[in-house]
Amino acid sequence: MNAAWDVCLPMVSENSIPCFDWASYSRLLNRAKPLNDPEGRHFLAFTYLRLNPLLLERHNFMEFERFLNRMHGEAIVDIKQ
Repeated sequence: MNAAWDVCLPMVSENSIPCFDWASYSRLLNRAKPLNDPEGRHFLAFTYLRLNPLLLERHNFMEFERFLNRMHGEAIVDIKQ
C-alpha cells in the first residue's frame, strides 16, 4: 500500500469480512485514512460489503454511521457505551 502511494497510485479497498463494531471500523479507518499522515494519503474509494440484517440493528447501524462520517472527514465525538 505504501509503495503504491509513494508512486502516486490511487488506492481502493473493501472490507472482506463483516464488521459491526467500532474496533473493526477503526482498523479500516487507520488503513483508509492514516491519522496525521504528513502526505495526506487516503483511499480513493472504499466499498462496504456485507449488508445484512445484523448491520441494520440500531446499535450496529449507529456504529456504521459513525464510520461513514469519519470516512468523509467529519469530526465525531466518541460515544462510550
